[in-house]
Amino acid sequence: KDGNTIQDYRGEMLFSGAELKRVKKNIERKIIQCRRANTHLLIILIPNKETVYAEYMPNSIPKGKMNRFAQLQKLCRENPHLPVLFLTDALTAKKKERQIYYTGGTHWNQYGAFYGYETVMNRLTQHFPQLKPYPVEAFDISIDENSAYDHWFGFKDHRHYQFSLKKPLPEKFK
Repeated sequence: KDGNTIQDYRGEMLFSGAELKRVKKNIERKIIQCRRANTHLLIILIPNKETVYAEYMPNSIPKGKMNRFAQLQKLCRENPHLPVLFLTDALTAKKKERQIYYTGGTHWNQYGAFYGYETVMNRLTQHFPQLKPYPVEAFDISIDENSAYDHWFGFKDHRHYQFSLKKPLPEKFK
């Protein structure tokens, strides 16, 4: 049931009750396996572009009352012991600062991935206080103004960002 984000956006591709129970059971099984291995489990769920940029969806494609992502969020709210991090709120907040998904297609760009990394690292510091995300200022960011990433759609406004950790890394970021 994957690969059709429009049907999912409309709420036409919901998980069955049995599928949601299986998801919960699988996560709980992984929690046990990770505890036995003395490791930490964090499942990260990244929203579709349509979730973050719903305001750009045409009126001819109405948003459903429920979709699979919302079903998973509901499942996790009802079962707070499940170690799942949804990036929806973080990405929605950051879209006000800059574009975080490619103009064409459904994938996040490098800034979207960076904000996802930042959110994940901040969550992990709850269990591993020694971890700290590098701020965006710790990276050299180059821009390819004519990237092929969206070119096949014919968009001329596409930029591809390349993040490279500064070398040598300034002391303030170590």
